[in-house]
Amino acid sequence: MRTNEIRLVGNVVKEPMVREGANGKFAIVRMAVNSRRGDKEDTLYIDVKLFGPVFNDLTYYEIDKGDRVQVDGRLVEEEWTKDDGSKIRNNSVIANSLVKFFKKSKESASF
Repeated sequence: MRTNEIRLVGNVVKEPMVREGANGKFAIVRMAVNSRRGDKEDTLYIDVKLFGPVFNDLTYYEIDKGDRVQVDGRLVEEEWTKDDGSKIRNNSVIANSLVKFFKKSKESASF
């Protein structure tokens, strides 16, 4: 039983950043996830990191800013020290899968 699983559905808010690491290429996708309580809506911005086979999904689905995506993965907390000595903590998701939602075209809709 996995205890650290997360599923997010939201919109990509920036163009994905592709980086080179010690183990090859990886990408960071920043997404906005909305939640609603009553008439109040909150937006959470979170970074999703794509490594290995999931990195290939980035080009397969042609992920761009504005796309609606679903990410399954695990939540991690990262901590680092800035040049001025202050510590930064950030939560992000290491993706196990990434899927893009596609809108139905009007021609393929059959009512």
